[in-house]
Amino acid sequence: EVTLIFLLLRRWQGAEANLATTENLRHFVVAAGLIGPIVSGLVATAVLSFESGNFNLAIWLQWAASDSLGLLILTPPLFIAYNGWRRAFSYPQRFYWEFLAIMGCGTLLTLTVFTQVHFGLLFPITPFVILAAFRAELLGTSLSVLIIAVISSIATSYQIGPIWQAGVSDADRLLILQLFLLTNFAMAMPVALTLAARDKLRAEYAQARINMASVLDSINNIAFRTDINGNFVYLNKAWENHMLVSIEKTIGRSMASFAVPTEKRAVIQKLADLTDETESGRTSELRFLRHDG
Repeated sequence: EVTLIFLLLRRWQGAEANLATTENLRHFVVAAGLIGPIVSGLVATAVLSFESGNFNLAIWLQWAASDSLGLLILTPPLFIAYNGWRRAFSYPQRFYWEFLAIMGCGTLLTLTVFTQVHFGLLFPITPFVILAAFRAELLGTSLSVLIIAVISSIATSYQIGPIWQAGVSDADRLLILQLFLLTNFAMAMPVALTLAARDKLRAEYAQARINMASVLDSINNIAFRTDINGNFVYLNKAWENHMLVSIEKTIGRSMASFAVPTEKRAVIQKLADLTDETESGRTSELRFLRHDG
């Protein structure tokens, strides 16, 4: 079963499997949640039904369902937590304290819910997973689900906690436990994936700006950008070389303030014309006065 899932993921995702994206997670759900359990269930049922000679559909369905839930619940959190832990030292120091506080409070909350014997309530645990997803994204979601899985499994096996109080068979208790864990993971994972995608876009945008600034700073001509009122919002390094004034002192000032005094009105008029232009480009000649006069 594991070999089959591994080969399917290698075929769909390549040598570097990564469950931290929506598409790759969908591939895993199909491989581990459907194909793998269905095939292993067929093999197991065929072996168990060998003596009778009759294929038992109920055994196959029960095997496939329990196997599928187990793989879907534990494998993605373990995989994502492992990859996140490998990058643990790249996070800012403030993240560690906040992360430890969330995990610590969530662990105490889960212990409280699963050690009390008066109320069969599971929903107080869900905010822990959601908060972990918002504040620590994929790593927080994965570890919070793993913490809940460990505590809830141990408590139920010792016949305490809300799941044990359900008053059903052991098989049904196991099913309730699996569905409870899967539901929490499924609710928090879209939040974590969306935030992770946002952070990736931010990083790509920041790198693109750095690359663009590097290119513009390497040319000898002045490249600039103004707002709608003609105030500078961007200048490349050539500005300092030609005008002998720093970029920091220039940003926010009007372009007209650097024009030759006798041509300031003409510059203001040209800026107004550019604002009203609907064409994609225009060529104008402006004379600026350097800082040294």
